[in-house]
Amino acid sequence: MRQNDWLWVGALLMLVAVGYGLLPAPEARAPIDSFSEDSAGKKAFFLLTQELLERVERSSGSLIPVDEAADVLVMLGPARYPDRAQWQTLHDWVARGRALVFAARHQDPAVALEPFGIRVVPATAALLEPTNPPLENEASGFVTDLGADFDTDLEVDWISAGEVRSEASDVSVTLSVDGSPQVMWRPIGDGVVVVVASDYIFTNRSLATEGHGLLAFRILESASPQGSVYFDEEMNEGGAPRVVGILFESPFRVVTIQFLVITLLFAWMAGRRFGPLLRAARSARRSLVEHAEALGSLHFKVGSGPKLIVVYLEFFRQDFGLRLSGREHHLELDKHALSPLPEDAKSAAAIDQAVRAARSPSLERGRVAHILRSLAEVRRKATMRSH
Repeated sequence: MRQNDWLWVGALLMLVAVGYGLLPAPEARAPIDSFSEDSAGKKAFFLLTQELLERVERSSGSLIPVDEAADVLVMLGPARYPDRAQWQTLHDWVARGRALVFAARHQDPAVALEPFGIRVVPATAALLEPTNPPLENEASGFVTDLGADFDTDLEVDWISAGEVRSEASDVSVTLSVDGSPQVMWRPIGDGVVVVVASDYIFTNRSLATEGHGLLAFRILESASPQGSVYFDEEMNEGGAPRVVGILFESPFRVVTIQFLVITLLFAWMAGRRFGPLLRAARSARRSLVEHAEALGSLHFKVGSGPKLIVVYLEFFRQDFGLRLSGREHHLELDKHALSPLPEDAKSAAAIDQAVRAARSPSLERGRVAHILRSLAEVRRKATMRSH
C-alpha cells in the first residue's frame, strides 16, 4: 500500500469513529456561554461560582435540569430567549420550590417573562456608557438585603441597555441605577425568580474589574441556593448558528457520515494513478512549410515525383503564356515562345532538364526538389525582366 493510501484510510477511520461517537463531533457554541473565554463569555463567573458553592454544573439537552436535586437554574444572556411554552415550564418548575436567575442580553434586552409577570424593556442612554458613576446608595441598598459583609463603598461600572419592569405588588427592586430598576426579585409559589436587566456584569470582561465578581455573585446569592446550581446551556445551543454542527446530531448523523464516506471513497478512487508519472512531451516548433514537406513525403512514398514537375511546368507555361508542342505523350516548350524567359544558358538548361524529368517514370526526392528550385529561380528572373 502506498504512503498516500494510509492517509485515506486514516480519514475513513476517523469518520467511522465520529459516527460511532468515539470522537466528539464538531459543535457550534455561542461565544457568550459558560464555556467561552471571549470577553462576552461567562466562563470566569462559572468557575468563580464553582469555588464559592458546593455543587455547580452545566445543564444542556433539556430546558429543566434532569437532576432532581437541582435548586437554582442560572440563565445569563442566552443566545435565544425561551418561548411562551418554555417560560411556562420554567414557571412551574420554580413554583415547586426552585429558583431562576435570569439576565437579559446586554445587546438585546427586550424580553417578557410572561408567567412571572416581569419584563425587561430598553432603558435610557445614560446606562449605556461604560464610565457610569459609582452605585453608592443604590449598591448599599442592594446589599442590605443580602448580607452586612458587602462593601458598601464599592465602585461598579454598571453597563445596561435595559431596565426591569413589573406591575406585581410583591416584587422587590434589589438594585437600581439612577432610578432605573436593574435587578428585581419576586417570589413564585414556593420558589423565587431573580431578573437582571443586563448580563454584562457576569461576563469575563466585567469580572476582570475588581469588585464586579463579588457583585455578580451577590446577585446569584439572592436566589438563596440550598442545593445544586445549574448554568443553562440549552438556550445557547438552540440559538447558536449550527450549520455544520447540526449535521452531526442524532437525526442527521448517520446520513452525514454515509455521505462523507462515499465522498471519501470517490476521492480516493479518482486520486489514484496507474503506472509511473509520464513527463510532458516537449512539442517541437512547427515548420512554416510543414504542409509542403508532408505532400513531398507522400509523393515520394507513392513514386509520383515527376507529376509534381508536370504540375509546376503547367503553372510555369500558363504564367508566361507559353505553348506546349511535340508528339503525343511528350512534353516540351515551344522554342518560338520562349521570348519572355531569360536567354541565358543556365535558364534554358533548367527548362530542358525539367522537361526531361517530367518524362521520367520516377525520380528521387532530392532530384525533384532541385528541379523545382531551378524552375523557381528561372521564374524569378523572368519576373524581374518583365518589370
